[in-house]
Amino acid sequence: MSAKYNRSRVGILVFGLLVFLQACGTSRPMVRSEFDKGVDFSRYQSFGFFKDLATDDGYESLTTKYLKAAVIRQMVGLGYSYMQADADLLVNFKIKLKDKQVVRTSGYPGGYYGYRGGYYGAWGGYNDTYTYDYTEGTLNIDVVDRVRKQMIWEGIAVGRVNQKDLDNQEQKIGNAVAQIYEQFPLRNIPK
Repeated sequence: MSAKYNRSRVGILVFGLLVFLQACGTSRPMVRSEFDKGVDFSRYQSFGFFKDLATDDGYESLTTKYLKAAVIRQMVGLGYSYMQADADLLVNFKIKLKDKQVVRTSGYPGGYYGYRGGYYGAWGGYNDTYTYDYTEGTLNIDVVDRVRKQMIWEGIAVGRVNQKDLDNQEQKIGNAVAQIYEQFPLRNIPK
């Protein structure tokens, strides 16, 4: 095998690995929301939090503290008033972390050389498998009509979480909450 062939093969593998790792390292979570289309959001004036939040276990965690601060910023920015008791809307949230794994194979049959469609294959050694372990985080925010006890909006963010994210939770939580609230159904509430 020539040195030129080895260098180009290694270059292709390194480039493929860098593209794969870059795709795995997206910093913006996938965000979606759902709301009750029959609800007039402008009729609500105030919000508060459930007494027992899903992120707590008998006491208020730091995560809950950061979530509350981020939600207060968003809801007040939308024109709602924060009330500790008897608010029109109650907010609850939940965070779930789950270990996941991605397995990718380069070469025939599924990768770059898949265009050959089974008529002929690549040279040996092109069928490399890469495994990537990561933690997936899911943040749910529920907004509930307190009187009717009915959820009227749910915002969800799903993304990869790394140690840097865990070391800087307050900022990451604030960013994720802001991205979720970009999909809130009403931006300006008449006063």
